This record gives sequence, C-alpha cells and structure tokens, in this order.
Amino acid sequence: MVNFRVTQDEYRQLREASVARGARGLSDYARWATLNSIRQTSSSEQLKAPPDGVATWLDERFAALESSIRRLLDVLNKFTQGEAARIEESGTLPGPKR
Repeated sequence: MVNFRVTQDEYRQLREASVARGARGLSDYARWATLNSIRQTSSSEQLKAPPDGVATWLDERFAALESSIRRLLDVLNKFTQGEAARIEESGTLPGPKR
C-alpha cells in the first residue's frame, strides 16, 4: 500500500485526469500513472548518458572514438606504405588476389 498527500488542487487535477482516462477510480489511475512513469523512465534511461557529468561522459566517449580512429589510420598507413614500397620495387601494380 502506498499513501501520499496532495493539495486540494492536485486532488482535483488527479480526479479530472482519472475521469478523462476512464479509470475505475483515483487509486487505479494513480497506480497506472506511477507504473507507466517507471516503465518510461527505465526504457529511456537505457538510451541516455548519466545525467550527472554529461560533458565528462561525452568527452570520454569522443576521446575513445578518436583513439580508435587513430589506431585504424596507423594500421591503414602502414599497410598502404608497405604496398607502395612493393609497387615501387616491382614497378607494377598488384593484381587481384586469387
């Protein structure tokens, strides 16, 4: 059982929303609204960064991405430099590998 206090105005708003929603009563509406809020929050939190330190979180993610791109470029450069040296030595372009 859950109890909470509301002002008269909040009670009126809850009652109106309950009727508009077609709930059997205020208790059913409050239960539906609370559980619906929990479901929406938990599913949307999976897609979001943590609210505290968002800038730090983004900086860390961009730094990791930048590091990965640099490693990929290093490997690509080493490969292309090796291919360029082989082409220069042989004087011909490599054909397709079979």
